[in-house]
Amino acid sequence: MGVVLEALSGDIALSMGRHDRGILDGLIRKWRGASAEDRALMTEDFRSLLHVEDLKRRSAAVLFFEAVPADDAGQLHRAMTENPERFDHVPDPWFGHGELRVIAATALSNRELDEATLDAVRGEALRPRLGHRMVPGLLKTDRAWILANAAKIIENTPEALATFVEHTEADALETCVTAARTALRPEVFEGVLQFMVLDEALRAKVLAL
Repeated sequence: MGVVLEALSGDIALSMGRHDRGILDGLIRKWRGASAEDRALMTEDFRSLLHVEDLKRRSAAVLFFEAVPADDAGQLHRAMTENPERFDHVPDPWFGHGELRVIAATALSNRELDEATLDAVRGEALRPRLGHRMVPGLLKTDRAWILANAAKIIENTPEALATFVEHTEADALETCVTAARTALRPEVFEGVLQFMVLDEALRAKVLAL
């Protein structure tokens, strides 16, 4: 049994860091500081946990792959596809970060993906009230598509405007702002900026576009 399974089973006690909220944070910190060989072993343990029935362990694996750039080897999307009932509308029991399906899709959005998985993540970006979670990752991995679909994403999830503003590079900011103005009523556009974009200079720049 590897260190991941031993720690989650309570068979070993991890040394905890000052800011660790529990075993999972301790394991993520341990992975970051491990050798390449030990990282590979821990990653393989987490891959296997994506397919288990136990919610706490499955959620630990999803949160692990969201937190670190470890290679999920296609297992994250496979687990979601083969057993959607284990992810859809299932709350994260560790930190209360929301639905496992959304957390998993957020993790995938930060990775280079095959076409089938990419289509699934794009679909998540278009889901009402959830699209903003995919924006930062897709701006890095699927930039052309997400900029082309910014208006629809913002229409479905108005708070995505703030995410676009804070994560879009300067050369595409005007494109995102123009898309947002077509998608939102002026009072909603200004309200999102006022309450969700903390950088006053950035707010002023956006309003001037």
